[in-house]
Amino acid sequence: MESNPTDVCYESDHTAESEFNVINYFNDDDSNLFFHRVDSDQIIYQPRQKKAKLFGQYIMGDILGEGSYGKVKECLDSKTLCRRAVKILKKKKLRKIPNGEANVKREIGLLRHLNHQNVIRLYDVLHNEEKQKMYLVVEYCVGGLQDMLDYAPGKKFPIWQAHE
Repeated sequence: MESNPTDVCYESDHTAESEFNVINYFNDDDSNLFFHRVDSDQIIYQPRQKKAKLFGQYIMGDILGEGSYGKVKECLDSKTLCRRAVKILKKKKLRKIPNGEANVKREIGLLRHLNHQNVIRLYDVLHNEEKQKMYLVVEYCVGGLQDMLDYAPGKKFPIWQAHE
């Protein structure tokens, strides 16, 4: 059987003696084509615009990570234009974790009273009763301990650096 470039083989009846079924999808006229060749300069790319999610005075950004209590997203304080991180905790999930709610309350209490350069600062705590979520707005930390350890020789900090 002779085929031309417009013939398409698409199916076999799975027997050794049979030939492939050949169907010509294209007629001699190009009016039935649904794919038309275009040059790249004719393509107009418009990225899909995301709607900004605003919660309180904070504009939500991308996800930074996820943990057992919830997600951590980047956010922007619309009043100060400072970059922050927000821990989004689902109350339903907290109730399933042993001492989950108590641990979060203790974390909030400790972070409110702590003021040290090596401890992430808590800026705000927001609640959304309708969605059953709690938002902890904390200091945004560029990089993390794991990143620092990955680049440290032997994956350990020198004693002088670990004690500072």
